Amino acid sequence: MKLFFLGITILLSICNLYSQEMPINGSFYGVISRVDFVEHCFAERYQVNYTDTIIRDTVYQKFNNDVLHLYIDHKYYIVDSLVEGNKYILYDFTLQKDDIFKIEYLDKEFIVTDRSQVLLENGEYKTHIKLTGDCSLEWIEGVGDIQNDFFYINQCFSSDHKYIACVTDSEGNLIYKKNNFNYSCENIEEYCINNVEIVQTKIFVAYNPFTNTITIQGMQEGMTYILYNSAGVKLESGSEATISTRHLPKGVYTLKVTGEQGEQVVKLVK
Repeated sequence: MKLFFLGITILLSICNLYSQEMPINGSFYGVISRVDFVEHCFAERYQVNYTDTIIRDTVYQKFNNDVLHLYIDHKYYIVDSLVEGNKYILYDFTLQKDDIFKIEYLDKEFIVTDRSQVLLENGEYKTHIKLTGDCSLEWIEGVGDIQNDFFYINQCFSSDHKYIACVTDSEGNLIYKKNNFNYSCENIEEYCINNVEIVQTKIFVAYNPFTNTITIQGMQEGMTYILYNSAGVKLESGSEATISTRHLPKGVYTLKVTGEQGEQVVKLVK
């Protein structure tokens, strides 16, 4: 009988371990992208959807049928066949102050400068970690990097100053909202249009790993783009405002957008 209850306890523990969610399935993210913090603005609201996938007896989750990840024991892994061990840690909420965190994917190191608990809008306390290195990271468990969006690698090492403004669950209940951000999460796409402090000029390029697309805001008639890989090889060109990257392997890319007023070159990390 004792063995029976022990078995049930172990089974419940395993189920609980694999039932952790980060981010919460069905949640909506409101994200603001700024370059130079004033002149260029792009706001979007996207939903997180994923399904369970079993690979070699391990339960993984797949974002929008694309990005494979695993969240277990307060660590968030991205599955990537190009790195040693076929996965790397994007978030580690077991870190303590002064610990060193290394992003194996980029061979970059960060030091933990602060660890605390933060009260979210839904009444839950979550681990809050700040790190510093080539850029500043600020994590909240269950939410992501509030300074650089959930998949912070691309934003951290580019001119794209993206941050999470708010997060709601699938029913619209508020989970997280940035301090002093007073705009409606449901209408966040209109933020850049209605905020009188922002003047939109030129173009803005944003990569969204949730949808595997590159969006060129401000793309107008007569403007064209060329996408290159890290070796400078031309991959594709066109005049569309949205570019699908599902067929492209992970890596560093360069996007050149050309128009009557000149050209703009942006580096992107997939």
